[in-house]
Amino acid sequence: MSWDGTKILDEGKLVYTGMGAEAAKIYKIDGTWYIFLAQWTMGDRSTKPGVKNPKNDRKQIVLRSKESIYGPYEVKTVLEKGTAFNNRSASQGALMQAPDKSWWYMHQLIQNDTIPFQGRPQCLEPVNWVDGWPIIGIDEDNDGIGEPVKQHKKPIDGYPITAPGSDDDFSSSKLGFQWEWNHNPRNTHWSLTERPGWLRLKASKILPNEKGYGPNINEWTNNDGSDSDFWRASNTLSQRIMGTTTGIAVAKFDISGMQSHQLAGFVRYGGVFNLLGVEVDENGKKHLFYMDPMAQKTQGPEITGNDLYVRTSNNSNQATYEYSLDGETYRRFGPTFTIAFGKWTGDRLGFFSWNEKEDAGYIDVDWFTYDYDGPKATKS
Repeated sequence: MSWDGTKILDEGKLVYTGMGAEAAKIYKIDGTWYIFLAQWTMGDRSTKPGVKNPKNDRKQIVLRSKESIYGPYEVKTVLEKGTAFNNRSASQGALMQAPDKSWWYMHQLIQNDTIPFQGRPQCLEPVNWVDGWPIIGIDEDNDGIGEPVKQHKKPIDGYPITAPGSDDDFSSSKLGFQWEWNHNPRNTHWSLTERPGWLRLKASKILPNEKGYGPNINEWTNNDGSDSDFWRASNTLSQRIMGTTTGIAVAKFDISGMQSHQLAGFVRYGGVFNLLGVEVDENGKKHLFYMDPMAQKTQGPEITGNDLYVRTSNNSNQATYEYSLDGETYRRFGPTFTIAFGKWTGDRLGFFSWNEKEDAGYIDVDWFTYDYDGPKATKS
């Protein structure tokens, strides 16, 4: 490839083939070429027990050549699953060097047979160079291959634990970094300035379930490939789940701007989705509703006021919804549901707004709070 990345110059040279080899990173260190690759352990007799599905078992390998980027390459496994993370493999990362010249490896934990609702957590591992090979983590069984370590001295001292932001009162004119759109945003359909101190999500007409419009499996669908209006709705805004086991999130909505055929409210989604919100019928009446992953709706009471508070709690992968009209008294609505890993990410929490017939209506979000069993960002 040309240096500007615009042209392919030749057919290239194949330097390695491995089962499910992916996530390649290449480095030149002290005159030696290193290629880091994640690889499945299917058919590998050295694979340690612990998973039923071998696709969920990975190892980190390194190719090394002292001669040329084209090889020949030696191959070594430098990281495999250990005891620290309940048989979860560690791979697909990047090598880095700290200011004190120590070496580190940032990687993710792969899902195991018990699919993790948290997604794939990130880990920072120490790297020790042994005979010119970067051994990642701690070699806990003395076989020359590293295993992940759960706790370790930080590479840089004197800094407090930090965490991404989660809570938001939408007082800024810029959207917080914790928020992400499920599609490319329609910037005409959301605002932080039309009503200062509030997030406004305007409803778009739902995309038709037709060829050229709808989702493909593993893109905008449930894990089983089932489709629904939720996956085809634009301007869903969410943030990733935080913590390891428990969490409680609450949001306050103003539903006075909603219009007929609009649905809006709170969503949790990953491999599946579960919604709690308000639907406006053709006569303008607003009703609470819960929607399950198969798009089956349970209608609740009519909502005549402007304010709606939604609270969701999870204990491990089991979650519930509650609602309140005054922010004080909450009522459970809908079943206990399962939150799930999907599309290589964990559960997400956020807001949705769509219209079945036309671009019409909006919902305003006053604030969002999120408490969980992990470090939180400090309030500025």
